[in-house]
Amino acid sequence: PIKHAQICEEHAFFCPDEGVFFQHMRVLGPDDPRTKAPPPKGFRRKADPTTIRNLVIAQETSNAVVVDLQIDLDISPPSWLVNLLARWLVPTITKNMFKTGVNCLSHGEYAKRFQADAEGVYRALSEVVKGGQAKEAARGRKFRPGLHERMGGFPKPLDIASRKGSLV
Repeated sequence: PIKHAQICEEHAFFCPDEGVFFQHMRVLGPDDPRTKAPPPKGFRRKADPTTIRNLVIAQETSNAVVVDLQIDLDISPPSWLVNLLARWLVPTITKNMFKTGVNCLSHGEYAKRFQADAEGVYRALSEVVKGGQAKEAARGRKFRPGLHERMGGFPKPLDIASRKGSLV
């Protein structure tokens, strides 16, 4: 089995009035002093700088999830190859994540933690969902911040470009 230890910074922002949740996670790279500590016994430190941003928009009739992933690479693969791989990988990964997530919420230790909600995260997410449902009902239409009126600044679904040193 692969046993990697990563150090991540994670920030979560809840906006229940609009039905929006934003999460920013950054895997710290080798230049960050916090990655200098030895990993737990039996693990190898993995310090590949990566940034993941998730935007979840909860509504009454549907939900939207926008995921932005930035990985620093030592190579610069051609865009056509990155797009080809992403068009196959992203749907497969997403399907597997939802399948695994549903199983985690239904069984075992994670289900117990989910029910206990010691940090209040799941309660806050529930408030985001309720707020989004109420906001759509009050507006009489779906709300997509930055997405419902124009797509300026947002990539098209599965629109992935590469540039030297990073995969965006």
